[in-house]
Amino acid sequence: MYSVIIADDEKWVVESLKIRVNWEEYDFQVIGQAYNGLQALELCQQLKPDLVFADVRMPGMSGLELIEKASTAFPGILFVLVSGYAEFEYVQKALNYGVLGYCLKPVNPKEIERLLENAGNIIKRKTQKQLDLFRLLEDGPEGGEQLDLPGALAEIGVEWKGGSQAVVVVFIGDKYIDFHETLAAVSFKVGPHKTLHLLEDLDTSVLIGKLKPYTEGAVKGIGIGRSITTIQEVYEAFEEAEIAAYHFYITGRNDVYKIGTIKQNDLDHFFIKLAEVLQKKDMSSIENAFIESHTLFQNGEYNIRHAFRFFNTVISFIFRQKPEQGEDYVYSFDQLIGSFSNVHSMIDYLKELAVKSLQGMTDSMYKEVKNKTLKSILHYVDDNFRKEISIQYISQKYYINPKYICQLFKKKVGKTFTQYISDMRISYASELLRESDLSIGEIGVKCGFNDYFYFNKIFKKITGFTPSQFRANKK
Repeated sequence: MYSVIIADDEKWVVESLKIRVNWEEYDFQVIGQAYNGLQALELCQQLKPDLVFADVRMPGMSGLELIEKASTAFPGILFVLVSGYAEFEYVQKALNYGVLGYCLKPVNPKEIERLLENAGNIIKRKTQKQLDLFRLLEDGPEGGEQLDLPGALAEIGVEWKGGSQAVVVVFIGDKYIDFHETLAAVSFKVGPHKTLHLLEDLDTSVLIGKLKPYTEGAVKGIGIGRSITTIQEVYEAFEEAEIAAYHFYITGRNDVYKIGTIKQNDLDHFFIKLAEVLQKKDMSSIENAFIESHTLFQNGEYNIRHAFRFFNTVISFIFRQKPEQGEDYVYSFDQLIGSFSNVHSMIDYLKELAVKSLQGMTDSMYKEVKNKTLKSILHYVDDNFRKEISIQYISQKYYINPKYICQLFKKKVGKTFTQYISDMRISYASELLRESDLSIGEIGVKCGFNDYFYFNKIFKKITGFTPSQFRANKK
């Protein structure tokens, strides 16, 4: 079923549309109604409908203003304008915004049903194009013969006018960017806050200049990857661009980034030093080591991948002396940035964890934590596994050292905290793949995965199939 919101300041119009139109026959259902433009925009944000019927003249915000704001923030939504007058200047503006249709009151149910049929076809084609592209990419750079970029896109119904070569760009942020006439582009959302763009290949300085204005507002980071000529190259170029886009996490600045060659020796030497001071349990040296780590990242020579490795390596060092307690790592960049506001807050957390871990906790204290809290933690995780949950969040919520949460899960559940959540998410994803018509990207988001490619990777690791393979075999 596709979803619809009806927005009109006249309640009788809303009720009339709900009653007189056979929504279900065209696979639509009305999931919300609003009586002013501001309320309608809020519903668009909350419910993410497929289609909105909006009155031209509403208090708070007109139908045109609603379309302008909502189509920028939520580009997948289709709009139909409704008016009591033949306001042709609005019709012209509406067409400029790409609305699906324009209806006069009193609305004719047959006209609405014709629009619903058209909307359903548009949504199906758009969903299929994205799914087909993801299928081309889901096996990574080794999937099949090398297909030239324009030809591969043409096969799935995507028109590409940028020549035979493209550059991969990734946007991180809540605002979807439509380049219109600015750049030749093909764009796909690969997560709720992440978009992959194939742009015409330009000189890097020129491209940065064109992208720079988009870093204002809700876009946190823009990353530029390598130039490509085949569809199989998109996957590796996406990884490069994604790492670059996340560089705002290191620098604290919303900007356009292109990551060059990174020095590795300094970080490797730091890990050797940190392992030594942790082994010696010298608190003063541990404090100094983490101060040095701040400096390493402040110099801007390391990126999100190094922060990711830094976190997991330090966690491994901290728990190495008692392996029976288990280890809980972060498994994606999104999980890392969801747990800490920036790399420096991550380092501060690790320092505090290292100090507390070495100070230890008595057996009696652990027994008290185990008896009072494990059931509560499991209940919370079972209810919220679809959301972004990290061991750090649980630690802060229940005031327990992460090390002991790991121990609780390992001893009582038989798996690590992260394994427990991943199993629940993949089980739920399998159910949705079998029983729903949601796209694979939508299922990933519903199950708590904020990145299509990461969802694909974890699903295949646990089930042995990609999501599309699983759906084809099991449905």
